[in-house]
Amino acid sequence: MSGGLSIIQILLITAWAFWSIIDSLSWNIGFNNCILACLFTGIVVGDMRYGLVVGGTLQMTQLGAGTYGGASIPNITSSGMIATALGAASGADPIAMASSIGIALAALFTQLDILARFSNTAFQHTVFRFHQSACIPRGALRR
Repeated sequence: MSGGLSIIQILLITAWAFWSIIDSLSWNIGFNNCILACLFTGIVVGDMRYGLVVGGTLQMTQLGAGTYGGASIPNITSSGMIATALGAASGADPIAMASSIGIALAALFTQLDILARFSNTAFQHTVFRFHQSACIPRGALRR
């Protein structure tokens, strides 16, 4: 496919990416699998083979270089979907897109995940300070 992506394609890819994050944080039924997500993206943009090559390349990279156990795991699912959509729309080599754009975005998404978790802590402390200054008795908000 050349020329770009339609708004429907962008919305479908965004919906899958949103659902894969929700799935990875809750049920873990498979939407966060990089190969499936890139396959879906490839089907949506009209080049299923491209999605499989990008997804497989990033999955092998993740399995070989991933650090698990207390570390933030790079989000190869979202980065693979973006690399598949951009690469299929531009006609670039799928392995080059996976190894350049995909890995760089996965590293960026790792840092954004840390920032999101850090900002959540900041919001929790703000709510705690508000709760303390409002002089609400302990347990008054429970039913």
